[in-house]
This record gives sequence, C-alpha cells and structure tokens, in this order.
Amino acid sequence: MKFIALPLSVAAALALAACGGQSTAPAGTAAAQAPVANSAPVVSGPAVTVKVSIDQLETLPPGLSLVMKLVDVTDAANLPVVVAESTQPAAAALPLKVALGYDPAKIDASHHYGLQVMLQAETLVLYGTPQPVPVLTQGAPKGDLALSLVRGGQPAADVPPADLAKSEFEKLEANIGALRRIQGERLEDDIAVGWDAFVEDSGQIRMAREQVDYGDAGSAQFRYAYKGGKPWVVERVQQQVKTLIGWNEAGDLVLNEKGSGQTDEADIARLKTRAESLYTQAAAKR
Repeated sequence: MKFIALPLSVAAALALAACGGQSTAPAGTAAAQAPVANSAPVVSGPAVTVKVSIDQLETLPPGLSLVMKLVDVTDAANLPVVVAESTQPAAAALPLKVALGYDPAKIDASHHYGLQVMLQAETLVLYGTPQPVPVLTQGAPKGDLALSLVRGGQPAADVPPADLAKSEFEKLEANIGALRRIQGERLEDDIAVGWDAFVEDSGQIRMAREQVDYGDAGSAQFRYAYKGGKPWVVERVQQQVKTLIGWNEAGDLVLNEKGSGQTDEADIARLKTRAESLYTQAAAKR
C-alpha cells in the first residue's frame, strides 16, 4: 500500500476536526475560522443533488477538495466509464450540500449508473463512498441523496476488476500457509475426493482445493477462493487448460477466462455450485 504524507497544516486540522473542533487559537481568530454553511451550487440543467456527511464530524480542515463522479457501471468486468465529474474546494461546515450536473444525452436508461464522492487532500482520498451509489436509472433515485462518507472510501480504480481479482487471488494462494488447514473427503460419482481448506482466525474459510479424476477426460485441479462465505474466484485446470471465474462483492461476474477465450454460462453455474458445495462441507469441520 502506498502512503502519501499530508501537509502538516491539513493533517493537524483534520485531527482537530475529528476531536470536535476545539482550538487553542486566540479568540480574535475564531470568527475567521468559524464553519461557513455550504449550499448546493447552482447547476444549470439536470443534476444529481447530494447532502454529504461524515459520522461524528462537523467541520473540515481547509485545503480539501470535493470530487464527484457520475460513472457508468453497467459492465462490471471493466473499469467504470466516467459520464460527468467535478472538483471543487470543500467548504468547512458539514453536511455539504452539492450538485453534479450531467448531460442527459449521455444517459442510457438500460444502463446502470453510480455516484462517487470523495474528499481529497491533494491526491489522497481521506473520506469517500465505499462504492458507487446507484443513481438515475433502473429504479435508482435521480437526486436528493443523503450520503455518509467513510474513512478512505473507495480507492481510485486504475486496474480492471478482472486483473485485480487475479492478482488478489494469487496473493491469497501465496499466504495460505499462515491460515489453519482442515481436510476431508466427499463423494463424486461414488469416488472419494480429498480436499483441504484454509481458515482464518475469525473462522472464515478463504480457500479450498481438490483434485478430481474424470477417467478418460483426465483429472482436474480446483482452487476455490471465498469472501464473506461466498465464492469469489474459482480456478480449474484440466487437460492443461486453465479456467478462471470471479465475482465482485455484488455478485456480478468480473472474471471469465478459459484458455484464450471464455467459458459459457452453464459451466460458470457448475463451477459456482462446486465452490458453494465444498464451502458448506468445509464449514461443518472448521
């Protein structure tokens, strides 16, 4: 993880704001530092209006920027497409009332759109939406949103979801030695198939593995990775062909590779069912 040093003035002011805004500054400077109410700027044409708050925080330090992006998130396997965005100085007082204008000609009613809101010090996101908030289409609100930002928010995405899933999957595989290992067997076509799984201290199963002999079709090696008790990435290697399937936290398919192409929906469903079945069996032994 890359850490970016904050300017001392911003870091100190942010710490002060988080502690309730108490200051040792002379009384004569209080008026100059008092929060100024922030209302939504005038935006001509269609706009998404938002009231932005942060839990247990009433004021912001000077020098922060408010960044808003309207993104098309229809294709979960690729980076969101920015439809509209704005960057403006963040006012001191919370909540912030802001608006992001957009061109209605760029909105497709059949697509899915999300709003990202971030408070930044230079390029470092201090607070933000943890994921794009649905807006405009598919039954989502068209405005007057009330958003509570969280520390860190959603990091700027510059890696396609498929590549990110593969990278994190391999990192997990490389670190399973630090997890508790459990083993077992299950029957498949009256053949006992051995498996092992790796469990965090919290009891969450993060990965499971098994090898199945299909006779003339050869053997297949499976690796299943899980997040929150649900299949996250499934890898199958059979007859020297690797298949990789992956989903995001919303359950959308973001990774689909089979050799140099892709696999079909029926195979995806079978792989997901295998992963769910083994998770259930491993969970009973954790």
